[in-house]
Amino acid sequence: MSIRPLSLALPLFSLIALSACDNGSGEITDTGGVGGEADADTDSDTDSDTDSDTDADTDSDTDADPVTIEDGTYAGDFTMTGSASALGVSDDCIGSITFVVAQGGEPELAGTAECQFVGTLYDLGLTDVYEGETEGSITENPYVEGYVGVDLDGNEIGDTWEGQFHVDGRLTGSMSTTFEYDYEGFPVEIDVDMEFDTTLQ
Repeated sequence: MSIRPLSLALPLFSLIALSACDNGSGEITDTGGVGGEADADTDSDTDSDTDSDTDADTDSDTDADPVTIEDGTYAGDFTMTGSASALGVSDDCIGSITFVVAQGGEPELAGTAECQFVGTLYDLGLTDVYEGETEGSITENPYVEGYVGVDLDGNEIGDTWEGQFHVDGRLTGSMSTTFEYDYEGFPVEIDVDMEFDTTLQ
């Protein structure tokens, strides 16, 4: 992901925005919804539903409402970003993940994931396809959590991930952790951010 310079873009954006809001009489008019927000509904938040909170359902709280959870196989994308500030490197381990969901089972969620680094860490010697296993449970519909462990050249990355089921049949989750990696005999601290996005098959 690159960061684009803002010094030229912001003045131009401001000029375009002011021109769009000028009603021809030199006065600036509000083109948003009620309260000047940017969505098309009539409440004062920025989501597309008609309540005043920022989640996607129509009640007045900010959590996700229960959904219909289907048992079965969920599969999709898996990304693990590793950053070693001491070495000045960062890289994405990109791959796939598959879950088997069985409500009331032990475990309720069982998954396997695999990924491979695609940049700097690959060039430094982390060239294998890394595999990991995870188990989880439904804590309170639609929320889930579990533990994932990945063997990274004899260094295990393991921590708790959190996620949720969605009304469109997706299961998503994420995790952030830090572990120590033995790089040529020297311990190096690596920050890891993991996320996945799966769909019922």
